[in-house]
Amino acid sequence: MKGKILLLAIPLLFSCSSTKQQESDPKIPHHSYEDVSDKMVNWQDVFTKGDGYCVYFFSRTCQYCDAIRDEIIEISLTHRTPVYFCNDNAIVRDKYLDVKTTLGMDDITEFRIKGFPSIIKVTNQVINEHCPGKSATLNFIRSIA
Repeated sequence: MKGKILLLAIPLLFSCSSTKQQESDPKIPHHSYEDVSDKMVNWQDVFTKGDGYCVYFFSRTCQYCDAIRDEIIEISLTHRTPVYFCNDNAIVRDKYLDVKTTLGMDDITEFRIKGFPSIIKVTNQVINEHCPGKSATLNFIRSIA
């Protein structure tokens, strides 16, 4: 009887090992917004950074922004697509915004974000992608990495 129990227990012992999982998960270092202080932009300068860049809108008091901070900063520091950070008090938010209406915009006086966090991609000084919310922002930033 002990032998049968032992035979059943051996596969469980090996299947519960977390060694392989830990080895395959990349470790994202801890970051602060000070690490990207040279990439901070004001709301008024969102469309003035050249061509082919992203702007990440965040609030230091937003729990969702805090949860993804390390990964957003890591990608901005290690990948070619420039990512700027905007935490300006002048940011205009509209929780009812249909983000599709912002595509093609090039005028900051008309532009709004849905909330924090949000990220946009600007090409030829117009918005061609706008992703609001934690999941959409992370999916987008991972796609440019």
